[in-house]
Amino acid sequence: LPILALRVLLLFTCLFSLAFPAKAKSWKKDFERILQENTQKGMMFGHHDDTMYGYNWRYDNSDRSDTKDVVGLYPAMMSFDLSDIDKGTRNRTEYERMRVEIRKQHARGGFVTISWHATNLVTGKNAWDVSTRNTVRRVLPRGDKANEFLACLDTLAAFFNSLKDAEGKSIPIIFRPWHECNGTWFWWGSNQCTPKEYKALWKLMVGHLKKRGVGNVIYAYSPGDNIKTAAD
Repeated sequence: LPILALRVLLLFTCLFSLAFPAKAKSWKKDFERILQENTQKGMMFGHHDDTMYGYNWRYDNSDRSDTKDVVGLYPAMMSFDLSDIDKGTRNRTEYERMRVEIRKQHARGGFVTISWHATNLVTGKNAWDVSTRNTVRRVLPRGDKANEFLACLDTLAAFFNSLKDAEGKSIPIIFRPWHECNGTWFWWGSNQCTPKEYKALWKLMVGHLKKRGVGNVIYAYSPGDNIKTAAD
């Protein structure tokens, strides 16, 4: 387990070092220490939206958690998803609640990960809409959806930049966009774009968020588990 954890850490910190070299050194030191301490104790359990809803409850204001109800502790890692943040269709109070829960998890000393099921800007439908095969190409520079995509990234940047602790310091998060890319069920999947286009999508996103002052993000590359050959 420690070897696996350190490999994951290495992936995170290498990606982060490429994007933010000036800050990466201190972040790497902190994450190495935390991961090494926790891997001596055992596996770090994670749960999505742990304090947002659970079994027979939703948006309780008493810091409720199904994990805590069962084992007496909050999960070491909590994940949240920013689906529809680019469309503005979800209730604003839901995102504010997410900010609050992220702050609380950080204050506990836990990890926070964020995923993004981004809207298919060509069709206006959700991330699982694969009825078009050129969405990635059309959101890249010179594509007809390029400006609209940059506006989505601006919204994303504003959310990341708003994540502050009680002292006003930025809260670190692990961001894992464009996940399960080797699958075929998202508009950025292996059947919907070329490897070159997929890489360009990553570079565009990281570069734009950096321009908008986002410095509290570690980028996680997370393909799906349907890998059967070395070529995959």
